[in-house]
Amino acid sequence: MSKGKFIATFQKLVYSLIHRIKVLDTFFWWIGYRTEYLAKIRQPGFRKRILLFYPERPAFFTTIRQLCYPEGVDVTTNPNAPFDASIYWKDATYCELDSTARQILKHGRMINSGCLDISKTRVDAAHRRAFGYNLELDPATHVGVCIRKSNKNYTHDGHMVHCPISREEVDEATRNGFAFFKLINNAVRTPDIRLEGSLEDYVEEFRVPYFAGNIPVCYRKCRPAAVRFTSNNTLVELVEVDAICSAQEIDQIAGLCKDMQFDYGELDVLRDMDDGRIYVVDVNTTPWGPPVDTSTADEVESFRRLGAALISSVFAPCEAEKAS
Repeated sequence: MSKGKFIATFQKLVYSLIHRIKVLDTFFWWIGYRTEYLAKIRQPGFRKRILLFYPERPAFFTTIRQLCYPEGVDVTTNPNAPFDASIYWKDATYCELDSTARQILKHGRMINSGCLDISKTRVDAAHRRAFGYNLELDPATHVGVCIRKSNKNYTHDGHMVHCPISREEVDEATRNGFAFFKLINNAVRTPDIRLEGSLEDYVEEFRVPYFAGNIPVCYRKCRPAAVRFTSNNTLVELVEVDAICSAQEIDQIAGLCKDMQFDYGELDVLRDMDDGRIYVVDVNTTPWGPPVDTSTADEVESFRRLGAALISSVFAPCEAEKAS
């Protein structure tokens, strides 16, 4: 067996074991990615790259940290050490650049250094400018059901509210960091034998990775409507962005990201069955991935595409800027 074929076979075995022996997740991921890293850096003509994360080190299961291994990219958190590209990395909804981050910016581009507010209301304001419509509403005048969510990112605390409610209730919720949004009817549209029961029992959403204007692949996620605000997926599959969005909608997504100075991360996108529109409901600058219940084959394929995007959309512009 050739060296390349042996490595590929070993990778598949490791990824398969990950899904069977959950208690050893981190151990198997590390072996698999280390194998890919060693294989990559031994390729003839390979150029090693270093990615600076500041001010925090990315957790092991963040998407970009996992992409670095198979692409042969070293990770550093030392801004005084050599690096080829840098990314502002802080797992928080609201951020502020410190003096070190501003110093890094003086020497070149820093990914996501302008995207310092990813709150629900900030996303919604950018959505209105990019799409011409938005989700936030006034629950004191709205008639029907709406969603109350924390303004902070990644809280999974959506709660249905029957409107209208009193102005006092609205003010109290706002003081406690909540905002109110349209309830999107994102029921599954297409019959699928992999989903048991009625389509109305499930909702679907799309996780959209974004690399400076490049959307390499998307994840379609389906879960029971009863747990719509969780990550308990029944089905996850890879789809192309042009299979879920029109060319105009793709441009509008890019416009939203430009408005937020969002260079890298992932967006959660829903399509409303009632009005046919898409809605970007979350923007995440420090995503973990792939989504829970993604198959081994889809994990490998998605990371192949995302890894290529990391090099072409993150490193290449930084390297071109330094060369000029």
